[in-house]
Amino acid sequence: MSVGDSFMAADWLEGRGFNLVTIIIALLALIAGVVGVLYARRALFPANRAISYRMDISRLLAGDAHALPGALTVNYNGEDLRDPHVVKLRLRSTGRHAVASEHYDQGRPIKFDLGRPVVLLDSPTGSAFQVSGSQVKYGPELMPAGHSVTISLIAQGKPRLTVDHYFIDTKVINESPEPAASTSERSGVLPAILGALAALTSLVAMIVDALAR
Repeated sequence: MSVGDSFMAADWLEGRGFNLVTIIIALLALIAGVVGVLYARRALFPANRAISYRMDISRLLAGDAHALPGALTVNYNGEDLRDPHVVKLRLRSTGRHAVASEHYDQGRPIKFDLGRPVVLLDSPTGSAFQVSGSQVKYGPELMPAGHSVTISLIAQGKPRLTVDHYFIDTKVINESPEPAASTSERSGVLPAILGALAALTSLVAMIVDALAR
């Protein structure tokens, strides 16, 4: 190697070429690190199980209906219902794995207490719903991933829902209009993605700056 070649190599290592190579190596290392974190997270935290529920309510009679002459009433099996509200309760298996019977601890069902007496209007044939007083129970029952089941009821008064469950390794998520649906499953992933994007943007800016010198 000639003296001129040695100077050219030194200039390359100390100048723009060296900066560019360093940045490219750092970029590749960052990408490899992000991919490794994603795969490690999947290995350490396997596919989840989750049941989501949604309750939709509509009042059957307007508030002033009882003040009208010959007031309107709703009668069910010979009984007049006071301030009836139609309730639709939907359950969905929203995790990546099915929720099986063994995931109900000691075989105890998930229990929805509406705080008002309820009567059953409609439910799927052979479903695991049980309705008694103010309570609706479901399970233990296999719910494959993506499966949903809906029940229709009439409540005497506006429901005030409380939920009791004893699931094993299974999340329970409220998708009702009030309050808003849970986003806990995504909350840990979004900051990591935004951080990676910010780092990539910074590296691209460094590359552009190095090339411009």
